[in-house]
Amino acid sequence: MKTKVKKWLVKHGNAICAVAVSLASLSSLCCRGCWYQPEEPEGLKEFAKNHME
Repeated sequence: MKTKVKKWLVKHGNAICAVAVSLASLSSLCCRGCWYQPEEPEGLKEFAKNHME
């Protein structure tokens, strides 16, 4: 069983890698963080200015 799996992985390894790379690059495009920009809280600039040294 172990040798069959190893042979199959060696035979199809390039295709598995290509699919993994393409899915990884597409998954980052689906992330909500690419398009979501949170609203700045009121008073943030004043708070930052008062706490910066």
